[in-house]
Amino acid sequence: MRRGPGAAAAIAAAIGVLMIAALVARKAQRPVDLTKYTLPPTSENLISPDSEMEAENSLELVESPAAEAHRAEAPSQPATAFLPEFEPSAPEPASAPAPALELAGVSPSLPGNRKEEEPNWALLATRSDLWPRTVRLREDTLFIYELPGQTPGSIVIPAGSEVSVANITGDQVQVTRGRLSAVLDAESTNLPELVRDLDFSKSSAPKSSPPATPTPAPQLPAPKQRFVLRDGWDRPPQGPEVSSWTELLFVLRPHTVPSARHEVEESPEIYAGVRMLTPIAEALKTWELAWGAVPPPQPSPNPAIPFYLRTFRVPASPAHPLFAESGDTVHSATVLTDAEDRVVALELVSELPKTYRPALSELTTYRFPLNRRKVLASHKVGLDVSESGQVLVIGTWLADERKQQCHEAARLYLPRPLANLLRGNLEQGLMAML
Repeated sequence: MRRGPGAAAAIAAAIGVLMIAALVARKAQRPVDLTKYTLPPTSENLISPDSEMEAENSLELVESPAAEAHRAEAPSQPATAFLPEFEPSAPEPASAPAPALELAGVSPSLPGNRKEEEPNWALLATRSDLWPRTVRLREDTLFIYELPGQTPGSIVIPAGSEVSVANITGDQVQVTRGRLSAVLDAESTNLPELVRDLDFSKSSAPKSSPPATPTPAPQLPAPKQRFVLRDGWDRPPQGPEVSSWTELLFVLRPHTVPSARHEVEESPEIYAGVRMLTPIAEALKTWELAWGAVPPPQPSPNPAIPFYLRTFRVPASPAHPLFAESGDTVHSATVLTDAEDRVVALELVSELPKTYRPALSELTTYRFPLNRRKVLASHKVGLDVSESGQVLVIGTWLADERKQQCHEAARLYLPRPLANLLRGNLEQGLMAML
C-alpha cells in the first residue's frame, strides 16, 4: 500500500519531536514526560525530511498549561538518565514439558505403535474363580505320561486342541487332557487373550445378603430330581433271576442303607466331570465317547438293574479322559441311563489286565450291568468295593487260577443315592417271593 507525501512528512515530524524532547531532558537532568509537549500550531504541522536537522536546532517546544501546573506542584526529583538502561535479563528457565496424559494402566504411545498390556499374572494366580475352564494350544505340544508299571511315553497334542486348566502360577499354566498333564508358558496358549480384560475388582467372595426383613417372603424349596426307572422295575424276580438279585444284594448290603426314595437332593459326580442325572449327550461329549448321533439305549440284561445302557470303545490314547484306570488300559465303557436318558452309573472295563489278582469271593457274576458270569470251573470272580465321595466303586475281575491270569476287570461307579435305592428294591422284591 503506497503512502502520500503528507503522511511521510508527518512521520518525520513526529520523529524530530521525540529527538528534541530527549535532548532537552538530558540538559535538564530530569525525566521528561513526552506526553506533556505538543507541536506549535502550523499550517499543516508537517516537516519535510530535508529539514530534520534544522528542526532539531530551531524548533520551539511549547508546554501545555496542564503540564506547567503539574510541574509547579510536583516536588523536584533527582536527575535521572536520559534513556533507561536496558540490562540483559537472565535467560528464562526452560519450562518443563507438559506432563503426558497418564491413565491407569495405559502407557502413552502412538496409536500405531501401541502394545497390548500383559495380564496381571501375579493377581490372576490368586483368583482361581476367574480362571477359564479350558484354553487352546497355539502350537503342537508334547505331553509326557507315565502309568504304573509301564514305560513312560509321550504324545503330541496338535495345535488348536482344547485342554483343561488345572493351575496358574505366574505366567505358567498347568493344563490337562485326559490323564495327561503339562506345565506350559501362558503365551503358548490363548490364555492371555482370555484373561487380558478381566475385571479384578469383582470380589471372589459371595456378597453378603441384605438383612432379613421382619416378615420375609417364603422361599420355595429347589425342585428335586427324580430317578425314572424302566417299566416293571418293582416286580419280584422269577426263576433264574433270583441269583442275579441275591449276588447284587450281597455286594451292596455292607455299604448301603435300603431306600425307596426316587427323589434326590444333590447329584454327586460319577466320574471325570459327569454328575448323576446328566443328559446322555452332554455326558458323552465330556467323556469323548461319541460324536454325532447318539446310539439308542438297550435295557440292561441284568433283571436286578432297572436301567438302560450303551457300550462304547475307548480310544487307545493317553489323552482320552477314560484311557486308564488303576494302571490298566480301559478298552470299553458302559454308560447306564434311566428312562429319561440321563446318566446314573458308569462301568469301565479292561479286557486284558496286566496284573494278576487272586479271586476269593463266591460270586458268579463279574460284570453286573451286562450280567456276565463265569463259565469254567477254573475261573473265579474277584470283588473289591471302595468309596469315592458319594460314589461306590465296585471292582470285579475274572481270574483264571490255573493260568494265573486275569481275563477281564471292571469297575462300576455307582452313586450312593442309586445304590441305596437298588438295595431297597432288591430286598423288597426278594421279600415278595416269601
